[in-house]
Amino acid sequence: MAAIFSGKDNLWREFLNPLRGLTMERIVQLVEQGERGAFADLQWCSYLEVYGIPSVFFVGPPGVTPEKEEEYLRIARELLSDGRGYLPHGTDIKYVNGGGAGGRAPFRDHLDYIDRQITLLGTGGLLTMLTESGSGTLAGSAHAEAFRQVAQADAVLVAEALRRDFDAPLLAGAFPGWPVEAGFGIEVEAGMGEKS
Repeated sequence: MAAIFSGKDNLWREFLNPLRGLTMERIVQLVEQGERGAFADLQWCSYLEVYGIPSVFFVGPPGVTPEKEEEYLRIARELLSDGRGYLPHGTDIKYVNGGGAGGRAPFRDHLDYIDRQITLLGTGGLLTMLTESGSGTLAGSAHAEAFRQVAQADAVLVAEALRRDFDAPLLAGAFPGWPVEAGFGIEVEAGMGEKS
């Protein structure tokens, strides 16, 4: 068996290479799209860092000396760092909206976006998996069908990789010069993805 794979020192590297079969033009396209997406994500995170948390302003009591203003500023900074402390009578605290539309905190939208990206990545881009599951059978059927499609696509890829990287070299070594006429496939069960 070792003699059969001697020409395939990087067998696993080839098998796991996600860029296998892509043209250089397509690879450049994917990199550019990824960079734009990464840049947009970076900008969104920067926005949340600056505007996502409401700004806090402390309004000191009237008639305060400059020395007392410095002391109150120090106290206000300590309050912001750990959220506990004492301010003199007459001090007010004002919050400025954190930039969320309609007073909503923007973090929830960002977390929902990240969840959608993970789901799309895990399901091969099937939007059906993003539909909210409900009590009806329509949403459940859509999820089961999307899961079955993902499983079938994975089965085809795995079977092709096994034929190419294992069967073909093995048969070529065992039967040199003969055409490869044997093969196999992986089938997904009809009810796969449905809850029992």
